Formats: sequence, structure tokens, C-alpha cells
Amino acid sequence: MHKNLRTKKLRIALDCDDVLLDTYASLQQFYKIQYPMHIINPDAHLKTWPAIGMERVKFIDFFEQWSNSPYYLRTMPLDGAIDAVRQLYQSGHTLYVVSHSFSYLLERRWGHLRNWFGDVFTDVILLDGNSKRDTIKQIRSDVFVDDCIRNILDCHDVTSCIAMQNKINRQIFIQTPMPDGVFIARGWPDVMSVISNKNRCH
Repeated sequence: MHKNLRTKKLRIALDCDDVLLDTYASLQQFYKIQYPMHIINPDAHLKTWPAIGMERVKFIDFFEQWSNSPYYLRTMPLDGAIDAVRQLYQSGHTLYVVSHSFSYLLERRWGHLRNWFGDVFTDVILLDGNSKRDTIKQIRSDVFVDDCIRNILDCHDVTSCIAMQNKINRQIFIQTPMPDGVFIARGWPDVMSVISNKNRCH
């Protein structure tokens, strides 16, 4: 267990897609089934979602189709996420999931998370695409982990932010100056190290 994880009990807010679950991989699988003749562009920027050459408005409809399909329930956890989240829970930290996903999917999404992680989350909050800032403030989050630059920039002054870098956002991370105090994580081991160091400072 990381040293100092038990020093202070933290309120930790976690994004779901591409932080807890490997949503990108699942969406790509679903896309290949829906559009078998379309060649996915691995170099597409975040102006297309999720690097599949689809504009945002169309992607929202596509995301809803995926969310209601069997492919959603096949979405795997991100590498290292299960052990890390369970360790945080066992150390006494309070864990929230804060996602931009559709609120009507709450029961389905919470059930899927419970199947993988167990009953470790105090709440799963789905915001229908609205800003996460007010929710982060309301739950008095000590730490917020997200892979979306926009959310990190929006919340960095109200909580300690850990930006999860991945294959989708890597180029954006390189191009975007991060505010002081924002930590870059390239996986769950980095997230755990940052949280451990945060406890050491209290």
C-alpha cells in the first residue's frame, strides 16, 4: 500500500470515461460494427469524437446508441483502476464518480461500475454534459481526477486536480499550458503517487 494513504481521509472525485473505464476502446469497437467500411483515423484531433472522424453533435447521438447497447456493458476498466480504487476505498477515502454522461443512464452506469469495482462509491453523479465545477464544489472534493482538459481548467482553482493523460488527449496535453498545482498522470500508478504525496503534506 502507498505510504500515507491513511494519513488524511480525502474526498476524491473521479471521472468515469477513460479514467475508470476504457471507454475509448469500447466506442471504437462499437463504431467498427456500426460503420464497418469507415477507416478510423488514429491521428484525429479532439475536434472529432473519439478520434473516429465524427463531429461532436453526431458523436453525442452515437454515444447514446453505444450507452444503450451490449457494448457498453462490455467496457473494461482502465489498467490499474480496480486495484487503485479499492485501495483508496479501503484506506477510508470517500469516492465519487462525476461524469458528463446522461442522467437517465444512472442505474445502468452505476450497476456496471459496481460489477467491476464493488460498492465503493458514495455517489455516481451524471451531469448531462453540464459543467463539473459546481458539483466538485458541492461535494467539497479534495482531489479531482479527469482526462478532459476543459474540466481540469474549469476546476483547478476549487480542488487539487490530476489530469489523466491518455492516447486520446496526449497532443492536447502537450499543447495546453497547465495551471500551477495541476498534476499530470500517465496512469493509475501516477494518480496514487500524487494522492499519497498530497496526504504527506497534511
